[in-house]
Amino acid sequence: MKDECIIGKIPNLQEDEIPTLFDAWGITDEIKCKWQQFTAGLNNWLWRLQDRERLQEMVDEFFALSLKYKMQGKDEDSKAMATKALRLEGSLTKCKPMDVPSKGDGGLPKRGDFLVIKKHRRTE
Repeated sequence: MKDECIIGKIPNLQEDEIPTLFDAWGITDEIKCKWQQFTAGLNNWLWRLQDRERLQEMVDEFFALSLKYKMQGKDEDSKAMATKALRLEGSLTKCKPMDVPSKGDGGLPKRGDFLVIKKHRRTE
């Protein structure tokens, strides 16, 4: 599947599910789908993030188009492409692999910046 809405995620559907996807909604030529029914149905689908490499390609493509439009003097189109690229770049952080910090051996820290203060008090 392709991310045609440029949201960074696509439905997690199998190819054989696609033809019968809207059958449960009861949509016919006489009974049209209402917006509320459509959004409720979409929220019940399983979604997955687009592949990281494909998202990066799309971001680079939009930034290149933005620069091209800026060079041609089309400022509105340039801003629109830059906005799309920045929005997708936010999706890149969602699918970025997490770095789990490794736990140390629990011993002394590797740095030697300990501060030891002795307090001398008068005894009377």
